[in-house]
Amino acid sequence: MGISARMAVQMRQLGLALSPTSDYDNRRIKAIAKMMRQHQSSLNAYDVELLRLAEKEE
Repeated sequence: MGISARMAVQMRQLGLALSPTSDYDNRRIKAIAKMMRQHQSSLNAYDVELLRLAEKEE
């Protein structure tokens, strides 16, 4: 999956590392990138926190 430069910058601003450190991080990045593409907009901190809470419940 390709991540656009604009999306990468937005994700970095949200404090999301793009380094392939673990499968969990990679899944999280892909999930966020997918949401960003679907909504064609940047995610704010509130959205990111909701995603984190949803992941904890899995």
